[in-house]
Amino acid sequence: MNNILSTKVKVFRNVKDYKFSCKLEKEKQDEIVAKLTEVFKDFELKNIAEIDNNTINYLKENNLINSSLKQFLINKEKSVIISLFENEHITIISSNKNINKAYKNVKEISDILQNKINLSYSDEFGYLMSDLTNIGSGLKLICEIDLTCVKTLGKIEQVAQNLKKLGYVLTETSKTNTFKLTGLCNLGVLEKDVLSNFEKIQNHLQEIETESAKMLDVSNHDEMLNNAMRSLSLLKGSYLMSYSELNSHISNLRIARNLNYFEIDEDIIYKLQTICKDNKEFMSQSELKQVAQQAKQVLKGVENV
Repeated sequence: MNNILSTKVKVFRNVKDYKFSCKLEKEKQDEIVAKLTEVFKDFELKNIAEIDNNTINYLKENNLINSSLKQFLINKEKSVIISLFENEHITIISSNKNINKAYKNVKEISDILQNKINLSYSDEFGYLMSDLTNIGSGLKLICEIDLTCVKTLGKIEQVAQNLKKLGYVLTETSKTNTFKLTGLCNLGVLEKDVLSNFEKIQNHLQEIETESAKMLDVSNHDEMLNNAMRSLSLLKGSYLMSYSELNSHISNLRIARNLNYFEIDEDIIYKLQTICKDNKEFMSQSELKQVAQQAKQVLKGVENV
C-alpha cells in the first residue's frame, strides 16, 4: 500500500561568527544573503511580498513554503528553496513523494554550502542551532500520510504513543484522515541513519494501514466498496466540491486501489492530491467550482466501474 502523500526534507545551517536569527541585525542578514547569492548564482533571491499568486500557489502545492516565510532563494527548476532567517540562518528544503529524491536535492546544496561557507559546527555536537532539536546533523524529515483505516479502527492514539517512544511525532493535519510524521531529535545520529530509520517508520506505518484496510474489508466490504464507487462518481460529476470532501474521496480511491476493488492509476490519485489544500471552513462558490472542475479534468477518460 502506498499512502504517502508527500515528503519534505529540511537541512538547517548557521553561518559561523553570526548571531542566531532571532537576534541578528538586518545589516548582518544582508551579509549572509550576499555570501549565499555569490555561492548559488543559479538561484534567484525572492521576497514573498513580491511574488505573484500563481508562483505562491505552485510553491504551496508542492509543499515548499509556509505562511511565515519572508525571503528565500530558489533554483530554476523550483525543486529546492533556501529559506532565510526563519529559525536558523539557512533552511534548505525540497519536497517530493519519494523521500530519497527530496534528500538528494537537499544533499547536493548542503554539500556545496559546506565547501563554500564557514558554518557553525562543533566536533562534539555537530552543527550548532538555536533550536536544540536541530543540533547534530541538522536534518529533519517530514511526511504526510493517509491513515484513514487506522483512524477508522480507533488505533491512531496507540500508534502515535508507540512512535513517540521511538523518537517520532505523529500529528493530525487539517486534511481529513491525513497525518504528519516528524522526527524529534537527531543529535549523535549520522544523516544516512536518520534517513534509513525514517524510511523504516514510513514503511511500518504503511503496513499498519494495509492491515487495517484488510480488517475493515473483511468486516465491512460492501460499505467500503460502495464508498469507493460513490467517490469516483462524485469526483467525475460534481459541480461544487470542498477540499474536505475531495480529500475524503481521494482516501476512498486509495483504499479501493490498494484492496483491488477496481483499477485506477496511482498517478491519477497523486494528481488529485495536488489539488487538495488544507481544509477550509469557508470556501467561495468560485473556489468550490474550481476544485470540482479540476477533479473532473484529472479523471477525464477514467471509466466508471
